[in-house]
Amino acid sequence: MRSSKSLLLAGMTAIIAVTIIALGCSDDTKPTPSTPPEDHGIESMLSVVQGQVHECLDSAVNTMESGLSVAAFTDAGSADITDIGDMFMGSGIPDSTVGQSPWIVSWLTDLGSGASILRIVDSLSYVVNGALSVDAHDADAMFIKHNFSFVNQDTTVSFTDVSNYGFLHFTGIDGTTATANGEFTVNLKDKYVSDDSTTWNNWTVQTTVTNLTFVRTGTSWTSGCPNSGTCQVDVQYTYSRNEDIPVTTFWQFDITFTDGAMAVDVSTGPLSSSYEYTLCTP
Repeated sequence: MRSSKSLLLAGMTAIIAVTIIALGCSDDTKPTPSTPPEDHGIESMLSVVQGQVHECLDSAVNTMESGLSVAAFTDAGSADITDIGDMFMGSGIPDSTVGQSPWIVSWLTDLGSGASILRIVDSLSYVVNGALSVDAHDADAMFIKHNFSFVNQDTTVSFTDVSNYGFLHFTGIDGTTATANGEFTVNLKDKYVSDDSTTWNNWTVQTTVTNLTFVRTGTSWTSGCPNSGTCQVDVQYTYSRNEDIPVTTFWQFDITFTDGAMAVDVSTGPLSSSYEYTLCTP
């Protein structure tokens, strides 16, 4: 089962509240401040950082699952662009989905009654005989671009701003095993105001996925959970409280997938650790 707690999805909760768009699942009601420990030991800080990394990976898996659902159109030999837009937007309804050769583009904008601005732009192109195409017929590969942003207009109170960009290349979508390569970048700015302090948690999380494989189930692609492959996740995390000097740490997660389970080697500076975690079930 995928995790559902993090600062990333705290922003998602606000989106759901304003727009009723289910782009993720979380019962967080406000950002959760985190204080780096004085000893700067990797184990004491790891739980904070790995929670954010797991949520970014979960978001990436959601995008890959949407892409594999779209890949099912190759079975029919055609693409219904309206359905494609709905797949990427979750329970929301896109403003429009159009075929602009060689890309199918869906977008959604919600102003959130002036309190926030949500924007999503997703693009898809099939690969047919080595060329990009909006037609799924005879496609053996596809490219997907995912752009998501959520920006609050009032920065004097607690808020979470999120931007998420992903670019994926799927191959083998005409067979029984598909392979994904690509990158995701998440930038998150979180401010938490309490009675006695203001804390900031700012994140940049860059994920590179390499040869993630997915197996066809029956006649369709039904899961975005990797059977095999690797990811490298690079994290820059900056914490500050009131007028204190911000503390920035850099982290690297090297991940190997086996049927949705992750074997993880993580390092920050000269410190390192390892752990295992089940992200999803194929």
